[in-house]
Amino acid sequence: MEEGALLEPLAVAVYAGRRADIRLGHKVVIFGAGPIGLVCLIAAKAMGATRTVILDLEHAKHRLDVAKKLGVTGVIGIRKEDTEDDLVKRIHEILGGPADRVLECSGSQPGMRVSIKSTRNAGRICLVGLGNKDVQLPMVDAISREIEITTAMRYNHDYPAALEIVASGYVDVKPLVSHHFDLQDVHEAFRVASQGEGIKIMIHLVPRDTNNPTKFTN
Repeated sequence: MEEGALLEPLAVAVYAGRRADIRLGHKVVIFGAGPIGLVCLIAAKAMGATRTVILDLEHAKHRLDVAKKLGVTGVIGIRKEDTEDDLVKRIHEILGGPADRVLECSGSQPGMRVSIKSTRNAGRICLVGLGNKDVQLPMVDAISREIEITTAMRYNHDYPAALEIVASGYVDVKPLVSHHFDLQDVHEAFRVASQGEGIKIMIHLVPRDTNNPTKFTN
């Protein structure tokens, strides 16, 4: 049940990874450790990324901790005092140099700007997150270093691949499930989700085994 519910966001990540053209041996940066950012981490590693770094706000420690469980090379908690150059330096230190590919899942202007600055010459950035309608970006830097910028919106015939990598055991998406709620507790489930206290929240329509919340009673 958990894996089935996570196939839709995983399909988004598979599509984003394909749009970014992630290949064996690539160094990959992911901005945003929310559900989409974390499944993008899973997909990037499955596609051959060998060094990965994920960034999120410093107070989102629980999300960064999940990224660690998923095998990310390093995490960066963004502080208020961090400048763009600070973040680029920390990214390069973790990756051992600039990124080959970037998946920007936060939709934030700072994330997009640092994406460009932390990517190698002729690297590629895929914008996945939706943010403000208009943003200011260092386009002269992007153009002069021939950085490719592409976008991803949902997915395009990527369900079969998402299903196969889960069904075969090639990837494990279960660590993304942070909470289980029965239907009568739906209001609390939405509160937890809206406050960003978890990653993926599961609401069960039938009673669960109290000794094992991932199994169902008759």
